[in-house]
Amino acid sequence: MKCFLFILIANVFFFSCCSYGGEIPPPIKLHNIEISSTSESFNLSENQRYELDIKSEGGDGDASYRLHQYYTYVCFNIPKQIKYLARSASQGNIIAQYNYAMILSSEEDDSYLKYYNLDNAINWLKMAASHGYIKAEVELLRLERLKETIRLGKDHPMP
Repeated sequence: MKCFLFILIANVFFFSCCSYGGEIPPPIKLHNIEISSTSESFNLSENQRYELDIKSEGGDGDASYRLHQYYTYVCFNIPKQIKYLARSASQGNIIAQYNYAMILSSEEDDSYLKYYNLDNAINWLKMAASHGYIKAEVELLRLERLKETIRLGKDHPMP
C-alpha cells in the first residue's frame, strides 16, 4: 500500500512538473465540447500578440487587458502583467481598474509587494466605482477605512 501511494504521488508530481514547464497541452474534445487548460484559454500566437500590442498602444483597453491575461496566465511575467493591466485601467477598462487597485493594495502576495500603493489603489477604485461597479464600491470602503486606521497611527503591517 505504501509503495502504491508513493508511486501515485510520484506520478502526480512528475506529470504536474512536466505540464508546468511551458508546454501547453492540446485541448480535449468531450461530447463536442472543447476542454482546455486556463493557460490554453489565454494563449496567444506571436502574430496575435503583435496585433493586440498595436491595438493596446492605440488606446484599446480590451486589447491591453487581453495582453494582461496572457502575461498573467501563460507567461507568468509580473512586470508585463502589471504594465498591460495599468494601461488597460488608464484606457477606461472598469475590470482592469478594479484588478489593478487590488494589486496595488495587496499585502498578502510577496510578488506584488513592490507595487503596493494604497492611495493609487483608492483612486483606481473610485474610478471603477463611479461606473457602478459594486465590487469596487465595497473594496473602496474597506481601503478608505484602512487608510484612516493608518492615519490614526494604529497597528498596520505595512510601513
